[in-house]
Amino acid sequence: MGGYQGIFEHLEPQPDVATLAIAGRANLNGRPFDGFAADYAEKLVKWIGMPPKIIWCLHDEGALNPKFIDTKAATRVLTRRLPAKFGTWGIIKFIKFLESRHSN
Repeated sequence: MGGYQGIFEHLEPQPDVATLAIAGRANLNGRPFDGFAADYAEKLVKWIGMPPKIIWCLHDEGALNPKFIDTKAATRVLTRRLPAKFGTWGIIKFIKFLESRHSN
């Protein structure tokens, strides 16, 4: 989870759905983010124009511990702070979503 603020702020067109990682310590402008993952995710969602739908990724079972990234805490925090709808999709649902976006 990370990136460069200036790039996020200037995305054109702004997304109507954002697929965001919510795992590990965030990186902002090439440096570790000082704060909670939910705080970084809130900033990121605002920088990219407040898309109405956020899909968490990187929460599937991994090979190393922790096996799963629990997105519930970040979802609870951000649901109170942002008007977006949050969800998680398995890989099959996500692939079908991407395919539907490209077939239009």
